[in-house]
Amino acid sequence: MYKTGSPEGWTATADALRQAREACGLSLDELAARTRISHHHLAAIEEAEFGRCGAPIYAIGFARSMARALGVPEQQVVDSIKAGIAQLAPVVPVVVPVPRSVGMTLGLSAVAALALSIVTWMIPGLRP
Repeated sequence: MYKTGSPEGWTATADALRQAREACGLSLDELAARTRISHHHLAAIEEAEFGRCGAPIYAIGFARSMARALGVPEQQVVDSIKAGIAQLAPVVPVVVPVPRSVGMTLGLSAVAALALSIVTWMIPGLRP
């Protein structure tokens, strides 16, 4: 009944939710009143267009509420949607910061101390 592991599984999940709603004899408007989820979002879920729900967490939450209201095993619905989202998620490269060398840090500190000494020596009121 539920195909997981890819966005293609979303179609099977969406069809299962639509069939469950129809089996309960509910229209989208009636289900929207029962779940307090907009007709627009429910229609998006039934069309397997989870991106129209906003962020993935909203699509998962809406589908979970819809499954609960229709008596469909909600964890299977959630797992199917999450698997598809994970497959579509962009791969973000991990950037490891390169630590500065100790020599460069000490060099900058020495230059700053020298500049402070020169400025102090040049101001007549600050000389000992």
